[in-house]
Amino acid sequence: ATGYQNTSPGGLDIDSAGNLVAIDTSANNVGALIVYSGCKPACKLVGGPFALHGEAFWGHLNQKSTAFATANYIAGEIDVYKYSTTALTYLYSFTNGLTPSDSVKGAAYNPRSNE
Repeated sequence: ATGYQNTSPGGLDIDSAGNLVAIDTSANNVGALIVYSGCKPACKLVGGPFALHGEAFWGHLNQKSTAFATANYIAGEIDVYKYSTTALTYLYSFTNGLTPSDSVKGAAYNPRSNE
């Protein structure tokens, strides 16, 4: 693929509109979410980069693509955002017993995204 802006590897998901949702782990010193369409072979920027609340490698959308969760591995918590192709809004974090020493790397929803 060409046309992408990510400078570092990170997790991928697909939203309900078929857009590629990509985490760039080096953007903004903590990472960013970037939304693309196409990528056959040229990607077109749809939204972002949207700064993440904490450092994250992987994250996933909920079933309706209205929320996005990431594992903040430095803080040992899950960060939850309101998602749209035009904005990513941090909502809250939770630990449910996680600590920074757990080195949590990923988060997902159940049920997961349908894409």
